[in-house]
Amino acid sequence: MKKHIIASDLYDFKKCAYRPFMDYNGDPAEKIEIHPLVKLLWSAGVQYENKVIESFKKERPDKIFCEIDPKSPTSEALAEKTLTAMKEGVDFIYQGVLISENKIGRPDLLIKEAGKSSLGDYFYYPMDIKLAQVDDTWDDGNEKLKIEHLWQLHFYADLLEKIQETRPPTGIIYKTKLRKLPVDLFKTPKKYPEALSALQSYLKGDPNGAEPAIKSDCKMCEWKKHCIKWAEERQDTSLLFYVGDSMKTGLKQLGIKSVNDLAGQDPTSLFSEVQKLKKQGFFYPAVNEELIRRIINRAKLNGGTLPIFYEPIVFPKNDKEIHFDMEGDPTRDFVYLHGLLVVEKGKEPVYQSFFSGSYEDEALITKQLLAFFKKHEGVPIYHYANYEKAILKRLISKHKLEDHGVYEMLFGEKGTAIDLFEVIKKSSDWPLTSYSVKAICKLLGFQWAAKDASGAASIVWMNDFLAGDKTMKDKILQYNEDDCRATLFLKNKLIEMQSA
Repeated sequence: MKKHIIASDLYDFKKCAYRPFMDYNGDPAEKIEIHPLVKLLWSAGVQYENKVIESFKKERPDKIFCEIDPKSPTSEALAEKTLTAMKEGVDFIYQGVLISENKIGRPDLLIKEAGKSSLGDYFYYPMDIKLAQVDDTWDDGNEKLKIEHLWQLHFYADLLEKIQETRPPTGIIYKTKLRKLPVDLFKTPKKYPEALSALQSYLKGDPNGAEPAIKSDCKMCEWKKHCIKWAEERQDTSLLFYVGDSMKTGLKQLGIKSVNDLAGQDPTSLFSEVQKLKKQGFFYPAVNEELIRRIINRAKLNGGTLPIFYEPIVFPKNDKEIHFDMEGDPTRDFVYLHGLLVVEKGKEPVYQSFFSGSYEDEALITKQLLAFFKKHEGVPIYHYANYEKAILKRLISKHKLEDHGVYEMLFGEKGTAIDLFEVIKKSSDWPLTSYSVKAICKLLGFQWAAKDASGAASIVWMNDFLAGDKTMKDKILQYNEDDCRATLFLKNKLIEMQSA
């Protein structure tokens, strides 16, 4: 059993409140192997951190840096070493260890600032280096800080306050040189005290009401098998699409703990109860009667093999259509493949790809893609979910490309792009936990060539390719072609099932 809370526990708690409980109390024999993409993310984070620290050193040759054995495991000995460096007034302390009671923190950088503390006429504040990813969100030019990152920085501030008897007023989340994001450490983030209190309970073996909830974040978790088994044994409501932690918690307040409990509910009556609970902080404000009706229908489908359709699905009639799928690596902000399956009446579908074998070619393959779409103006373009739409817009902006109206042609008000995920969500429900293209297509009988096929696997394969394993290119292309063929398969199956 773990004896200390660490900052990453807060990050994990935000993703899944049950994850840290298992880390503290679970049987290690139940863990599955760490997913290769998780290892890749760790490695990419370390590499980026090293790069940032080296740039700090070069830009500040007059400052004193101290490294607290960054490759060594956290220990009380390293905490003593850190405290010695703080007392000596070192300007920058890399990977320092802070310990207070049952909490241990290891901020990426402790930075000396003039002021008053028990150390003297200075104090330290924390900086955390975060690898910028393509899914980082922005709002009118201002980046929205993730709550789990705020929690971690406040955790370090709590520890520093104990050690130097002064709370640093500000911390920094470092994304890039132009994106050093200040954090007010006097303003407590939402639900931070509750998260810390829950972790304290976990240390004592008390789950504090936390239990598994099946969702997309489970895919790469070491406790996945344990939690899925737990949920299936109880027919937990989180096995249904779109019933995550929040809705599951609200349903439990109403005595609805299983899929069967939910299947027996009347939509109007249940929604009335949901409305009352909203005033107490349960359920998201956007939960409406239609969604309640839909999750009850999903509960009724549980254990079956066929979906239900709420309205006819009608696709454009055209002698040509294109199925489009991108592959990208968020750890490197690198889109390395655009795949297209061209389907013409009376002909065999033809797969075409634009592959980037290096980071420098990302702009080139995006230009090739835009030219391809310009040549096929007016042709329906099928894709699955928002990734292609969001990333193409980002690529055009990132490389300052002239798209000659292609983006508007595809995704504008009268655009020819058709998101099959939105079609599925709007018009049907399925006996599945996930409405991913793989989950639905596998239910309907489609198979990918690679047994371990997934977007995460593709990222790992691409990193192997960049490291010198050129045999991976064929595997990446085959996976992408299968993804394109899966959307064609799904579109045709939807037509077939409705006409049956």
